[in-house]
Amino acid sequence: MQTNTHVGRLTKPFEVKYVGDKKLARVDFCLAIPRAHNTKKTDFIYYVALGKRAELLAKYANETGQVLEISFEMQSANKPDANGKTHYYQNNVVTEFKTWGSKKANGGVTQSGVTDQDIEAALQEVEAVDQPTGNQNDFPFTYPYGEEI
Repeated sequence: MQTNTHVGRLTKPFEVKYVGDKKLARVDFCLAIPRAHNTKKTDFIYYVALGKRAELLAKYANETGQVLEISFEMQSANKPDANGKTHYYQNNVVTEFKTWGSKKANGGVTQSGVTDQDIEAALQEVEAVDQPTGNQNDFPFTYPYGEEI
């Protein structure tokens, strides 16, 4: 079992894409995460969210600079290309998220007008992870900007 959590700032807004035969919602995004022991360096780490989580991220946490706490699983897969060469993929797949910062002084309301209670209620609706079932090569994993890993 994996437990991975990062806290960082969203580098830019993202769009929901619907992929595959079942039109699964997907968002790719990047967080800027300062290093723990060297505050002058920052890592830029990419994540993917699928299904309802992707739609919730787009709705509640899609502002540049928004501080997010992301819990995720590192998933790997491989897929041969037309020439028979195997390409390996690794993705940080979001399992949970929480918003931090970007709050006004009026009771935990974000700049977009969303309260912590709104986000918590929406996340409670997502009890089951809504990822597609089947072969791991059926997952639509690529780099966020269309390049294969």
